[in-house]
Amino acid sequence: MKWLKKSTWLFLCLSSIFVSCENDEIDDSELGGLITVRVELQHKVGVQNFSLLNNYTNNFGESYTLNKLSYYISNISFVQKSTGFKEKVPESYHLVNIADSNSQHIAIALNKNYYDAMVLTIGVDSLRNVSGAQTGALDPLNGMFWTWNTGYIMAKMEGTSPVSTEPGNALTYHIGGFAGVNKGIRTITLNLPGPLNTPKGGICDMVLDVDINKWFSGIHPIRISDGAFVMSVNDRSGKIADNYASMFSLKSVINR
Repeated sequence: MKWLKKSTWLFLCLSSIFVSCENDEIDDSELGGLITVRVELQHKVGVQNFSLLNNYTNNFGESYTLNKLSYYISNISFVQKSTGFKEKVPESYHLVNIADSNSQHIAIALNKNYYDAMVLTIGVDSLRNVSGAQTGALDPLNGMFWTWNTGYIMAKMEGTSPVSTEPGNALTYHIGGFAGVNKGIRTITLNLPGPLNTPKGGICDMVLDVDINKWFSGIHPIRISDGAFVMSVNDRSGKIADNYASMFSLKSVINR
């Protein structure tokens, strides 16, 4: 009986020490304060920096030149995977236009927590597709909207390729659709190298590489020579959407 009492007392002491150490490692007083996350999108073709009107070659040896590339990033959230806790960034609808360098920088105000993943959607969710005329990034005047019943163009690529059989060797991929198996909306998760440990009131700089060649070979083989014109929702547009969802990768995270 004395042995049992001593063992119980020892267990309680060790448990108390363990909990105390755990609390010392995590400073909960830092939680809840605002931090700023600055996301920079760096567009590339493989390892080359991308520029409009330059000539590039996809993985099938087909050369192409782009004069336009635009896509939506929306519904950004940060996740703590161990608990499932998620903070959704309100009104996070961003139109990225590769001709506009400012659109390739996204600033986010975020409550500090131990997030270890960022989730974002490529495209515009179904609710906003049927919400009538909107402003800002979702303004139809931006040229990324079809009609009320077909909704937003989630991503747009335009240019030329010598293997295109379209007039003027045109390359035109307008990917849309907000319902059905071939819709153009895709949600991706980017795992962070560790918990987001930005000091309260501080800044976290994230750089994402965006590989444009993934449009052609991210998951499915999409040869320009097999069809250089897509402006409707079908099996080919759905495969292109699968592909462009794979063009994002996390390059760096720096806390300041």
